[in-house]
Formats: sequence, C-alpha cells, structure tokens
Amino acid sequence: MSYALWIAQALLALLFLLTGGMKLVVPMDVLIEQMPVPLPAVFVRLLGAAEVAGAFGLILPGCSASGPASHRWPPPDWSSS
Repeated sequence: MSYALWIAQALLALLFLLTGGMKLVVPMDVLIEQMPVPLPAVFVRLLGAAEVAGAFGLILPGCSASGPASHRWPPPDWSSS
C-alpha cells in the first residue's frame, strides 16, 4: 500500500510541477490567449508559484525526517527543572 501512495503522490507532484512551471515560464501573452477568462498576470504567476510549492510540499516531507516516524517519542518535559 505504501508504494501505491508514493506513486500517486509522485504523479500528483509531477502534475503540479508541470502546470505551475508552465505558468511561471511561458510568456504571459501566450497564457492569456489560452485562458477562457483573462486573469491578471500577477495572479497567474502567483498561482504558478503556489503549484510549484505544492509539488515540493507533497514530496519533501516524505523524503526528510519530518514524517510521522520522527514523532514516536513525546517531547522532553522542560517544566520540571
């Protein structure tokens, strides 16, 4: 089951990375022509940055030690000293 979740997570991150990267790299004139409702350029770039950050947010917690396995022990009790 863990492998299926990692594969789904990686595919979703790849989708976010590609769509967000396209919104950041492609010239705004081309993007505005393809949109059914024209949006401000700053908003489109902000959406692209949020999608790229979302892609990293899907992958990095599982690759680092900040996942659920690092929270097995309770924090130390500092109030007794």
